[in-house]
Amino acid sequence: MRTEHSLVLILLALLVAVAPSAAAQQTTASSDTQKPPAAKSKASGKGSAQKVAAVPTVLDVEMTMIDGQKVNLKKYAGKVILVVNVASKCGFTGQYRPLQALHEKYAAKGFSVVAFPCNQFGKQEPKTEAEIDAFCKKRFGITFDMFSKTTVKGKRQAEFFKTLTTQKLGPVGSGDIKWNFEKFLIGKDGKPIARFASNVSPDSKLIVSRIEAALGIEAGEGKKLDPGKEKQPADKQQPSTDPQKGSDRKTDAPKAPKATDKPKAPNKPGSQKPKRKTADPEPPK
Repeated sequence: MRTEHSLVLILLALLVAVAPSAAAQQTTASSDTQKPPAAKSKASGKGSAQKVAAVPTVLDVEMTMIDGQKVNLKKYAGKVILVVNVASKCGFTGQYRPLQALHEKYAAKGFSVVAFPCNQFGKQEPKTEAEIDAFCKKRFGITFDMFSKTTVKGKRQAEFFKTLTTQKLGPVGSGDIKWNFEKFLIGKDGKPIARFASNVSPDSKLIVSRIEAALGIEAGEGKKLDPGKEKQPADKQQPSTDPQKGSDRKTDAPKAPKATDKPKAPNKPGSQKPKRKTADPEPPK
C-alpha cells in the first residue's frame, strides 16, 4: 500500500511540473499567430508611402505665394491648371482679363490659373509683391493664385520651370521661356499637356479647347457654362414702344412744296454735253 501511495505522489508531482511548461508553449503559439497582422500593418505602411511618392515630380515642389506663404504645388494635384509667367508693364498685360474670365468660368469644374510674376523680360515687372497684388486686384479683379516674383530661366531658374521647359510640349516645344505670358497647361494627373506662346490669347479657341478636353468637357458643353453671353431673342433686343407716345425712331415727314418754288424748266435739246467714254480697264496680266 505504501508503494502504491508513493507512486501516486510521484505522478502528481510530475503533472504539476509539466503543466507550467505546457501553458508556456500555448502562450508562445498564440503570440506567433498574432505576428501576421503586424506584418500586414507594415505592408499597409509601405502602400501609403507609395501613394505619397505617386505625386508627380513637376508638382512636388515648394514655392512662395505673393503674400509670403510657403506652399507645395502638390495642392493642385487632381486639378487642371494653366501656369503663366506674368508682368504688369507688358504689351500682353491685358491678358490678365481673359485669364480671370477662364478661372471664373471653369473653377467649378476643377480648373485654376496660377500666375508667377517675373522681371526677366524687358524688366517689365519692377513692382514689389504688394504692389503687384494691389494692381492685379484693383485693375483686373484677379482672384486666382498669384506667387512671388520668380526666376523662370537662367542659372537661378526655379526648379518648377526647369522641369516644365525641358519637356517637349506642343505647339511651342521645349526650351527657355522667351517672353512674358507664356502658358503651360497641366492635367489632373500632374503631367504637362501643352505650352502656348505669349501672343496666344487665353480665350483663344486653341487654349480653351485644350482646357475643356483636360476637364472632360464635351464639345459645345462649355458654352452652357457661360449663359451670360447668350443672345437675347430678336423681340427682346429692342425696347417696346408706347403707342400713345409714338415710335422711338424719328421719321421725317415729306415736306410740302412752297408756293415760291418755281418748277424747273426742261433742258433744251443739245444743251447737255455728251459724256466722255472712259477706256475699258486692261485685263489683269
